Amino acid sequence: MSADSELHADVLRRQYAANVDNRLQAAGLGALALAAAVYPLVLEWLAHLMGPRVVAAVLALACCAAAMAATTTASRLTRATTAALAAGAAITASVTPLLLVAAGVHATLAYLFLISLREQRSLIERVAKTIQPAAPDFIGPYCRGVTALWGTVFIINATVLAALALLAPIEVWRAVAGAGVWAWMGVLTVAEFLVRKTYFRNYWYRGPFERVWSRLFPAEATAMGRRSQAHIREVREKLGLDD
Repeated sequence: MSADSELHADVLRRQYAANVDNRLQAAGLGALALAAAVYPLVLEWLAHLMGPRVVAAVLALACCAAAMAATTTASRLTRATTAALAAGAAITASVTPLLLVAAGVHATLAYLFLISLREQRSLIERVAKTIQPAAPDFIGPYCRGVTALWGTVFIINATVLAALALLAPIEVWRAVAGAGVWAWMGVLTVAEFLVRKTYFRNYWYRGPFERVWSRLFPAEATAMGRRSQAHIREVREKLGLDD
């Protein structure tokens, strides 16, 4: 590897090391999404096993502690709101406030996505840079669009889940909050991935899927594909990777 390649590789290593905050942010976002997925599945079982008051009291105490440990106003407000809902369930012995917690989690995710649009780099772009620090800056506009899309998706989820929590039988709420919401988001994730891969035609990893997709949608056929191809070639050359 040449001296220039060594220097560039060292820069990338420093970029990976500097991404600690972004990685922690991505991990926190993943944990929040996992909680939203698991919560509807275990809530009714826990309420039946321990009683709604006990479940609600434990959740309220945990959220109060989390709110006090929060480092930002937004996270403090989100956790305090969840604690208030749980406290309401503990006082009334009603499961409805606990059902509303799921809507609150989705509303929080919507807020995190949409508020990031005020920053230079959107949440999706920060995640992309966390995964691949060598990702080019020209992905920014697309990432902002995807960030806005997911913010809107989570607003829709929160609205639907809140309406079902207040108006529908718990079985309907559980089906939508558990499988329904995540099934449609899974379909959307796959669709967005295919759109992104077709738009950028970024074939960095060269795995089986990319080999097939690059035959169907060659990078040379579009201006954006050629731009992505040139960027990949430049980075690989600087890193001393074989073509």
